[in-house]
Amino acid sequence: MTTIRQLIQTSPARANELFAKLVDTSENAVKTRERLFADLKEELELLASLEEQHLFPVLRKHKDLKDLVREALNDNKATRKLLTELDHTPKESEEFATRVAELRRVFQQHVRDDKRSSSRLF
Repeated sequence: MTTIRQLIQTSPARANELFAKLVDTSENAVKTRERLFADLKEELELLASLEEQHLFPVLRKHKDLKDLVREALNDNKATRKLLTELDHTPKESEEFATRVAELRRVFQQHVRDDKRSSSRLF
C-alpha cells in the first residue's frame, strides 16, 4: 500500500516525466497533448491536495517553516491558476507550449522549496 509520504515523494518525479513528454509534443499532436495535460493536471492537483491536507499542517507547527508553508500555498495557488488557463488554451497553439513551460518553472521551484523545508524538518 502506498503511503501519503511515498506519494508526496514520487509525485514530483511523475509530474516531471509528464512535463518532459508534453514539452516534446508538436502543435499537431493535439490528442497527445490533451491526454498528457489531463494526466499532468491530475498529478499536480493530487500533490497539492496531499501537501495541503497532510504536510503543511505538520510544517506549520515549526515557527521557522511558516514562511515556507505560505510560499508553498502561493505556489499551489499559482499552479491551479495556470492549470485553469491551460484548460482553456487551444492545445495546438504556441501559447499552450509557453504556458506549459511557465507551469513547469513554477512547479520545479515549488519542489525545490519543499525539499528545503523537508530537510529542515527531518
